Amino acid sequence: FFENSDAFGVVLGSTLRLLVASFAAYLVGSLINAKVMVYLKKWDEDKLFFRCIISTLFGEGLDAIIFIFIGFWGTMPIAALISMIIVQALFKTVYEIIIYPVTRQVIHRLCYRIYKNGMAEQIFRAQGCCFLILREVEKQRSYDDTVIQPHGSCYGI
Repeated sequence: FFENSDAFGVVLGSTLRLLVASFAAYLVGSLINAKVMVYLKKWDEDKLFFRCIISTLFGEGLDAIIFIFIGFWGTMPIAALISMIIVQALFKTVYEIIIYPVTRQVIHRLCYRIYKNGMAEQIFRAQGCCFLILREVEKQRSYDDTVIQPHGSCYGI
């Protein structure tokens, strides 16, 4: 059709495949991450670090498997695909471990501001969330458990 149209076709020929792979991987990985987080919270509510790391391993592991197999199956050797899956899942999990202290501080400060501004009860009722950090803030400020009665649980906390 035009000069170098074959090269153009090679570059953009896999776009739809990668788009589908990315969407499917993100959807499944995020849902599994959330489900594992909720399951682990029921098992032990006080270990946020443990829950974050384990749920990331499951979610990002499945994300990597789905994305790489859909996106690259038949274009690379199986050994290369498997090594890509392992490296991607481990990289994202190590990143989660490194960034966890920052995540914890952001959650703590956000919950403290919500509590301090007296908005916590409205947020709990509107979203059905229970913040682990908020419980710690309540203990620090020596409030009793009757001040706020959280309902349900958040996926990410």
